[in-house]
Amino acid sequence: MLVAICGMFASCYEKEELTTEAPSTVKPVYKITGVVSNASTGEPLSGAKVNGATTATDGTYALDATEGLNVLTVTKDDYKTVTTSVYVEKIENGKTAVYTVNAAMYPGYDTPTYKTVKYTIKGTATDESSAAVKLSSVVIPGCTIAVVNNTFTVEGVQPGTYYAVLAAEGYKNAYATIAVAPVAAEEGEGDQIVTSTVAVLMQKEETAKVSKYYVCGFVTNEKDAAVPDATVKVEVGEFKADLTTDNRGYFNIEVAAEHITPTTLAIITVSKAGYVAQAKATVVKLVETGATSVTSIEVVLKAESSDIPDEDPSKGGEQIIEVPVDKAEPTKVEDIKEPEVKADIEKVAEELGIEDITKIDIPVVKVEEALVVELVSTEAVIDETTGETTQETKTVADQITLPANTQVYYVGGQAQAIKLTRDIQTEKATAAVRTYEGQPSGTVFSQPLEVKFQAPITVTVEPDYV
Repeated sequence: MLVAICGMFASCYEKEELTTEAPSTVKPVYKITGVVSNASTGEPLSGAKVNGATTATDGTYALDATEGLNVLTVTKDDYKTVTTSVYVEKIENGKTAVYTVNAAMYPGYDTPTYKTVKYTIKGTATDESSAAVKLSSVVIPGCTIAVVNNTFTVEGVQPGTYYAVLAAEGYKNAYATIAVAPVAAEEGEGDQIVTSTVAVLMQKEETAKVSKYYVCGFVTNEKDAAVPDATVKVEVGEFKADLTTDNRGYFNIEVAAEHITPTTLAIITVSKAGYVAQAKATVVKLVETGATSVTSIEVVLKAESSDIPDEDPSKGGEQIIEVPVDKAEPTKVEDIKEPEVKADIEKVAEELGIEDITKIDIPVVKVEEALVVELVSTEAVIDETTGETTQETKTVADQITLPANTQVYYVGGQAQAIKLTRDIQTEKATAAVRTYEGQPSGTVFSQPLEVKFQAPITVTVEPDYV
């Protein structure tokens, strides 16, 4: 019986062992599904993107997920972007977990943030053997330049064309044209650095090639016919020349490169009997070392006619202010107490070519009582209907006062009476109300002269000057 009972229990244990399930080796599956709809109408949106998955016609989508935080970004043209997230819990092998995440999108556009575009110029200088050339200076008008050995850097520039002049000991000056092209700002935050690079080849002085500059052009009349034998005055910086047009109305001259800078103007004045003189100016194009620059200027001369008015009969007046120069006292600039007057004196001294103002005595006269003079000028009468200058004249008196207790400083070194002249022609050229010239040169006043204009003032219709 004992043997039989043991055998029975053995059979039961064996049966239970056969029915036990083994653990699954299949990894769990995580899914995120949902519906994307229009937040204003509630209608499903097809074609929306959810982390790369595209919604169907009913707005549904499905995508795989991972354990932990899953961030979802929903985008669609003409709708504002939606960002949401879901946390996925870990499950056992062989099982599937599905999370539902719906999104409602509002019509509209996102306003992107763009980076700040900053432009920089970087350049290097080498010679014909590709060896680095140590720069002594780099000049680009209007720019602050950092020079280190054979490189230079300019930060904070704006798009445009820049002209650089490079100098190095033992080398010929080199010229470079640098184009800084504008670029579109990228989306995002911070700075977007755009660098324009230039490599400049410098030549040693004994082998350097020289840039060639030419100024030329044609002179024609209003009927587009050539004007021969016209006088052409050419000014390029300090260079000046007188030319004559040939039978084709053509003129041409070469200008040495030493006269050319990045801002040099070529000024052409053309004249001929029977024609109204004409003047034109243009910037000379700076070119690379060894290259050729041609500045072409076309001039059209207009024939004179009997309708041209006679010379303006206006004449400026002249008057003398008798300053008590016998009371002049020599004064050092450091003894002058008014800082603004001292600054004016130093500026005038520089214009007069005085290198060290502290080493000279300045004659000073004190005017204790006001000195008043009347400066009478002759002005052409302007036709109030047409605004044109006539040959009739009128006298105009300006009362000029040197105020009392004014100190007069003769920086030029000679104390004398002050001569004032009204310059009417300059007034017309510069549209000034009144323009005066004075002698002696280098006179500085501690108080400004006072001027009273003759009243009443007539306002004309479109006058040739105001």
